[in-house]
Formats: sequence, structure tokens, C-alpha cells
Amino acid sequence: MTRRVCVADPEEDYRTGLAKMRNTNCRHLPLVRDGKPIGMVSMRDLLDHQLSECRFDVQMLEKYITS
Repeated sequence: MTRRVCVADPEEDYRTGLAKMRNTNCRHLPLVRDGKPIGMVSMRDLLDHQLSECRFDVQMLEKYITS
């Protein structure tokens, strides 16, 4: 186990969480508020959110192009 666990604040942007996970080569990130663990997010959770945003952007661009 690692001694210094990389954690995230629940108010942080998902992009920050992804960057932390990439930089530390981990797939799960504990969410900590006031020094207490309140949850856990996985790389898949964050990538799903990013994919959802990308799909929305594509839909808006398609509407713009076709109108």
C-alpha cells in the first residue's frame, strides 16, 4: 500500500480528478471532506462523465451545422 494516498475534494472539477489519477497512475480516487472520507470515484466514472460532455458538444455542433 502507498503511504501518501492521492485524494480529491468533492467540489473539484472532474478534469482535476482525471489529472490526479493520470499523474499518480491510479484508477480510484477517494473523496475527502474535512479530513474524512465521504466516497470514492473511479477512472471509469470520470471518463463516463467526460464522454457524456463530448456527446453533448457533438449534438450542439451538429445542430449548428445543419441549421
